Amino acid sequence: MTFFALLDSGTDVTIIPKTIADFLGIKYETSQKEPFYGFSKEPFESTETTVTIKLLGKERRQDINLQNIPSLIALTGEEQEPVLGCKGIF
Repeated sequence: MTFFALLDSGTDVTIIPKTIADFLGIKYETSQKEPFYGFSKEPFESTETTVTIKLLGKERRQDINLQNIPSLIALTGEEQEPVLGCKGIF
């Protein structure tokens, strides 16, 4: 699965929609739900996990693997794009 994500220097943590997390087989616990206030007016439920992210370089640039990136899985039914936050990325 290839997709684009917003790289947001104003966001602390990476946010991954549940649909993408499920497709990729990312392990997370839905029993440890926490409200998250962010890009919408209403909070949404989320759960914490860590992920490995591979950034694909353009021609003649190396790919970069970032491991143990703190992330939130957004447990909403709404479709949204992943957001890459500062922790572990910058």
